[in-house]
Amino acid sequence: MKRIAVIVCFLIFDFQSQIGLAQAPDGAPEFLLETATLGPTGQDFFGIVIDSDQFLGAKFTLDSAAIATSLGAHLTGSSSNPEIFFAIVPLDAGTDFPVDFELTEAVFTTTFDAPLSSAEVEIESNVILQPGRFGLMTGSGLFGATGNAAMPAVDFDIGMPEYFFSINFVPQYQNGGFNNARFFVRGATDVTTFGGLAHFPLGQAEIAEDPDGSIVVSNIGSSGDDGVAVGLGEARGWGFSFEDLDLDSPIGAFKQWEMKGMVDGVPNQTIWIERHEVASVGDTNVVQVSFDTSTIGATSNVIEVYDGDSLVFSDVLPNGPMYNYFTTEPDPPPLDLTVQWDATCVVLPDPLGWPIETTGENGTVITTYDRIVTYPLDPTREVTFCSQVDSTAALIPETRLRDEVLVVFDALLPHRSLGQATFQAADETLTVSNIGSSGKDGVSIGLSNTHRFDVEWMPIGSEATTPTGASLRIQATGSLDGQPGQGLGFVVNQDTGSAISIDADFSDFGSPTQLIQVFDNGILVGEVSGHTGPVATVPDWPIGVGKLGQENGGAGTKCYTETWEETIPIAIVGGPTLMGDELRILAEGSFDIGELDGFSVLLADTPDLTLTGEATDVTTTIFIDGFESGDTSRWSNTIP
Repeated sequence: MKRIAVIVCFLIFDFQSQIGLAQAPDGAPEFLLETATLGPTGQDFFGIVIDSDQFLGAKFTLDSAAIATSLGAHLTGSSSNPEIFFAIVPLDAGTDFPVDFELTEAVFTTTFDAPLSSAEVEIESNVILQPGRFGLMTGSGLFGATGNAAMPAVDFDIGMPEYFFSINFVPQYQNGGFNNARFFVRGATDVTTFGGLAHFPLGQAEIAEDPDGSIVVSNIGSSGDDGVAVGLGEARGWGFSFEDLDLDSPIGAFKQWEMKGMVDGVPNQTIWIERHEVASVGDTNVVQVSFDTSTIGATSNVIEVYDGDSLVFSDVLPNGPMYNYFTTEPDPPPLDLTVQWDATCVVLPDPLGWPIETTGENGTVITTYDRIVTYPLDPTREVTFCSQVDSTAALIPETRLRDEVLVVFDALLPHRSLGQATFQAADETLTVSNIGSSGKDGVSIGLSNTHRFDVEWMPIGSEATTPTGASLRIQATGSLDGQPGQGLGFVVNQDTGSAISIDADFSDFGSPTQLIQVFDNGILVGEVSGHTGPVATVPDWPIGVGKLGQENGGAGTKCYTETWEETIPIAIVGGPTLMGDELRILAEGSFDIGELDGFSVLLADTPDLTLTGEATDVTTTIFIDGFESGDTSRWSNTIP
């Protein structure tokens, strides 16, 4: 019986046949991790055991986002069953090990057969990693791997590699225990941040941000591998705007988007692929749109076409072509689309001037529409979150992405980065980072048909946790006197050095005074009407804010809200100090304020802001219950 001590024992295998060495391409990316240079290959008789009882790994640190393009190790496999896994796993900040022995937080996994005669194995990964500590691990007994292998330990350590291993029947992790074992991760750290998200080139593509507010992907060849990878973290969806293919492009030119994420507990799996391709139908060139959800167990997809609230067409079609964009105009307008995709759905609003023709026996020409929704019928695999989009193209000079948004919470609202702010979605939160001093960095949240909105975040702390002058500004836009997209005033919180001051400005619609209300546990404690000037001072930053509007079909209340974790003294300027956990600031006067269409949080000199939840007074239409169920959900929000 095998025993594993604190020092990993060596196990002798009788390995037979051989397999070729996986060669890295010329001009291979930089190493994100390299523990050792490769020693002699063809080792057949000994190694550090890899099986379901013992995983081996090496730790590495990323100071910035990176794309891991490939990973590997020097390995030799068992002649009876050489199937093992690789996994990239975040390390817990407290223990510096994975959080469990099932590697449930792995961001990349793959299974493969180790060569029977030792060789360097290299496997493509193309996974975006956020800054932090990671372990590259190999083992068996997880992710479908059932075999045994070994690392020959004949390589030459570079510096002081951070090796570690698991003893799974205890269970326990230990540092060290072996050496001279080659692990490596190749990749790139030349991140381009756009829309708050990390972007990395794929294939031979080059990417750059254009001053017009788009990211340009150029140097696109004919292979179909060139493009850009966009890191989403752990999100529910992603969206952007783009100009679709020119019908004068060569037949076969295409743009394609592959959504990846956690599927059946396995990370970095393909969820769906959408492809737009120039095709010839008769004598006419069209943009053919295909949708493939076979990777989540669906054999067919539903297409629904809407004009406003009216469903004008629906059908069920097999994976493959769904509809074609075409035009009869000699000089058509650009096919300019805005899309919002979640784990299983696609929304394409307002491709004005371009009729579509659906495929299938019920193929229909539709000329008047503003939204196309496509989603899988009866998927059998569970999608937990979206982590990455690979946007590729072929046979065109360049492609551009504009106005990227991230969908994170159950309210299914799009989030746009403001200023230089960056996003990181994880564990059902959204962290807004890279906050400067300009007051222009933060997040904007798109709303639709909404009269009330609330957002909460992790505590920032008190005035003592931020520098004097640090500020947090909230502002909403919406319908004012029947005109959408109008400013609806703002509220500013600022660190004065001794307290957090709160001020409001309703000059957007000429409100001369405010009604100030303080609540505690939902009960009105006191109020001051006819108030002017600075509103109040408090000891702590709020943990949530919101906008109240129309309630029960009545007139809009024109109110901003701020909430705190616990009851605090709220000193109304020129009025009483009241104990409460909620402050409401209402514009006084008669104004026609309708639906909200946006809400922004702008920051200066504050710590990262981690949003934890959002809510509106409207229910997003869920067509299939349960985002994490076999009947994977989809929704029909368009991007406001």
